[in-house]
Amino acid sequence: GIIPLAGSISPVMHLFRPDLSPHGNDCLAHHEECVEVLSNCGVDFIFFEGMNNTKEAKAALQAASGFNLPVWMSFVPGLDGNLLNGESLLDAANLARSLGAEAVLVSAGTISMVSKSLPNIMNGLPCGAKAIIGRYSPPSWKPDFYPRFENTDEVLPEKYAQEASSWLDQGVQIIGGSSGTTPEHIRAVRRVIG
Repeated sequence: GIIPLAGSISPVMHLFRPDLSPHGNDCLAHHEECVEVLSNCGVDFIFFEGMNNTKEAKAALQAASGFNLPVWMSFVPGLDGNLLNGESLLDAANLARSLGAEAVLVSAGTISMVSKSLPNIMNGLPCGAKAIIGRYSPPSWKPDFYPRFENTDEVLPEKYAQEASSWLDQGVQIIGGSSGTTPEHIRAVRRVIG
């Protein structure tokens, strides 16, 4: 069968620093440029990954609206199951779907953060989950700083697959891995989901 090619676009500044997100018009211009480049490259859909606030999520979806491509969006959860900046993840997911997102995911959080946030995106189909394993060292808090990712062995592949199976049982249709997941983690998930 045909395998769809995703064009992935991250936040303008830093996915773990929602406070650095530029004004809406700057986000809109940036995302329009990115969508245009990826569209011209022949992607089958746009995946806005790691959105951490509704202002930028809205601008990103508006930017994609003129390109006749399906759009997916993932949000970065905070410890409380809402968006990393404290906004309601449920409201963000509803906003994304109302502006045309065909899939809503949570990503770039630990397994427990992703699991806690899942009920907030289960407001339509499809939905998905991608957790991180390990941590940035040193912490990645500056946009121009590129640390290593380490401690990727703290969650064994079988444990990650077990969590993925639990997400599927809750109604998730899209499973993946974020930073720190290894080929072994993905193979273990494949064995569980068939």
